[in-house]
Amino acid sequence: MGDALAALYRSAGVDLRTGEKVESYRETADAALVTTSSGTTFEGDLVVVGIGMVPNAEFLAGTSIELTGDGAIAVDEYCRTNQPGIYAAGDVTAFHHPLFGHRIRAEHFDNANAQGMAAAKNILGKPTAHATSPWFWSDQFGRNLQYTGHPSGADQMVLRGRVDDFDFVAYYLAGGVLTAAFGIDRGGEIA
Repeated sequence: MGDALAALYRSAGVDLRTGEKVESYRETADAALVTTSSGTTFEGDLVVVGIGMVPNAEFLAGTSIELTGDGAIAVDEYCRTNQPGIYAAGDVTAFHHPLFGHRIRAEHFDNANAQGMAAAKNILGKPTAHATSPWFWSDQFGRNLQYTGHPSGADQMVLRGRVDDFDFVAYYLAGGVLTAAFGIDRGGEIA
């Protein structure tokens, strides 16, 4: 699927470089200059850096609140931490998902909203599991991209449609059970 997205970007004229590292960055009066490990220098008006998502829970280090190996706050499907009366929700958590049977992180505003609502209901004494499937969408280069689920443990991928035409859904299965789906211009099937 990474190759399919790379092809979509390249078909739209994006000069996509992979496997290169930034060696230096400098600004002049007229431009931002980035030199990569291949020795190529790129000039532009601005530089956007995407470095991934890191949970900001360092303030809990040394407390009795359980953190996961990557530093997220460990919560159950009711957004409860391991300490009575303490709840957490959003990008900073790794939550037990009852559908997938293990903890996952879902760094997306849709998940943060849904998990926050579940946490609030639980705090108010209305037991509510956060069990929605993680989901996101984006419109890029005139195409609609959608993804749902969590592919952890997937051992099979079933394709419907044509990847070369950017009109397909990839279904991820683990032991024959659907765990995730990614599609381009197939929103109805993702839903």
